[in-house]
Amino acid sequence: DNRHTVRKLVGKAMDRKIPIAPVHEQDTAKGGCAFGIILEQTPQELQKRKLYKTLAVPLYPMAEHRRISLRRILKSMGAKPRRRRAGADAST
Repeated sequence: DNRHTVRKLVGKAMDRKIPIAPVHEQDTAKGGCAFGIILEQTPQELQKRKLYKTLAVPLYPMAEHRRISLRRILKSMGAKPRRRRAGADAST
């Protein structure tokens, strides 16, 4: 962006030691592109600060794969599996 808003926000999050959960959209219909393009567009300042030391979770377009990707993203952000209630349907 022209005002470097994203760079500033990511930099501030890194300054405050807020964990970053990198996600790589795979669906071109939703703006996905090759990761190399993302790296080329990432400011050197953030690359030097090791923005990508945590591997980006690929977010796949197929529903069953996307659900797994979303769970991996949540887990990388510290989410814990929810406990099932006794008698709850295992498919939910």
